[in-house]
Amino acid sequence: MPSRLERDIEEILHRLEERPTRRTPRWLRRLRFSLPRPRVPRISSSQMMLGSIAIILLAYLSTYFNPAIARYAIAVGLSLFAVSFFLALRRPRLYSQRRWRGRIIEPERPNLPNLGESLRRWWQRVRGPKARR
Repeated sequence: MPSRLERDIEEILHRLEERPTRRTPRWLRRLRFSLPRPRVPRISSSQMMLGSIAIILLAYLSTYFNPAIARYAIAVGLSLFAVSFFLALRRPRLYSQRRWRGRIIEPERPNLPNLGESLRRWWQRVRGPKARR
């Protein structure tokens, strides 16, 4: 009777054999690696939120100079804020429930100190080594 590990390996190999392989033509692979790729900056949802707040504030301040443009800028800022808010909600949680083959896998949680321990350590650093007697 094969062991559990051998069965898992055989199952993985069987799945790999069933999947059809698609190879890209050689000339296309060479072309893909030879062309320079433009560097696109990645913006997080929090950066987008801060930028949209800045746009809204600047547009509000510019209502005295040009109210027509300020209205459009406020609309753009509000829409960017809404998009960034929904993107922040869509992001997966840090400790979500993970499964593998129908079983729940618990991630290892970091051993972080709680608030009380952090305050105690801070107080000991502030008071110095003399107070530890």
